[in-house]
Amino acid sequence: MAEFIKILIIVGIPVIGFLIFAFLFNAIEGANSKKIPKNSDVLQEETVQGIQKLDGTQAQTDTSSGTDLFSRYDALVKSREAKGDNVQAPNSPSISHPELSSEIANNHAQKYYHYKRREYFMTRAEHEFFDVLIEIAGEVYFVFPQVHLPSILNNRVVGQSWDAAFLHINQKSVDFVLCDKEFLAPMLAIELDDYTHQRPDRMLRDQEVERMFKEAGLPLLRIENHGYFDASEIAEKINDALGVYSTVKETATALQQ
Repeated sequence: MAEFIKILIIVGIPVIGFLIFAFLFNAIEGANSKKIPKNSDVLQEETVQGIQKLDGTQAQTDTSSGTDLFSRYDALVKSREAKGDNVQAPNSPSISHPELSSEIANNHAQKYYHYKRREYFMTRAEHEFFDVLIEIAGEVYFVFPQVHLPSILNNRVVGQSWDAAFLHINQKSVDFVLCDKEFLAPMLAIELDDYTHQRPDRMLRDQEVERMFKEAGLPLLRIENHGYFDASEIAEKINDALGVYSTVKETATALQQ
């Protein structure tokens, strides 16, 4: 009996030790698997969740590449940060782990592009039209060229996703804006239309811009570019668009004399 107990102890202790080691190893691996995403699918899913929290829309997880999702997430974060909002989402893809650091680096790699100064700020036609605007409206209004839509349209309307509404206008601009000189309030937006506005895609874009301006209560005037700008005619159109009799009309009359 003593020999049997001795053999049981000699054999049993290593077996028990191995079982304890295996249990602890599996427990540690299980905990790490919950904390650390193991592949790009998990990272992509967390990016989708972050987009949904920021944008309020249903981002798709079946894209061919997660790079577009990362770019969309970054764009949303930057737009929110520009407004001073706190955008740290619980499931944002801010993960620092050796298994994913290289993958994240590939998707978010810093790219250095090269640029050179434009020779002119405006095209020749835009410059000529700008000079006409200064002549007929410069005494009453400030004239600003190439104005970004978020500078004159407020996306923070109750009942919609502010971030989605901002992204919708973020890539759009108008050629000129007249602002009053006391408060710099936008009074009139002006688009100088050339032949490109006859393309179907531009026509759809123009219709959407007109809808937004009408809804916002900001007049939008379209002037066709025929290579020559009649100051008196443009002044009349500006006056009609503003709906008031102003010194713009008087200035145009003086130009004719």
